[in-house]
Amino acid sequence: MHAEEKPTLYERLGGAWKIAIFIDDFIDRILVDPRLEANPRVKEASQRISKAGFKYLVTEMTCWATGGPQTYTGRSMGDSHKHLMITEAEWGSFMDDFQQTLDKCNVRKPEQRELIALLESSKAAIVVSQG
Repeated sequence: MHAEEKPTLYERLGGAWKIAIFIDDFIDRILVDPRLEANPRVKEASQRISKAGFKYLVTEMTCWATGGPQTYTGRSMGDSHKHLMITEAEWGSFMDDFQQTLDKCNVRKPEQRELIALLESSKAAIVVSQG
């Protein structure tokens, strides 16, 4: 790395192992959040999916999105979420869970801001219902 090159967000987060730790906490958190489970489509999906597979894909996507060497192999955000009819309020709950995970896992504030911005950039593909 040249002196003028800033480390990637992936590197500043500690790479795949550290990212996997906070994704593990985050997925465990959202899969039992009663605010999200109140949406019957979300509840059904969370009971149907493989938790291990879900954690793997979200870890893979996070590594890829933050500049890591991984390639995301899952479906697009729109394809994997539009049928869930996620509301603005549910998005807020999801983001609250994410913030709780970042704080619990001691992710530094500059990296938190970048991760939140990455998530916010996918919101339009995920939130489809205004309720």
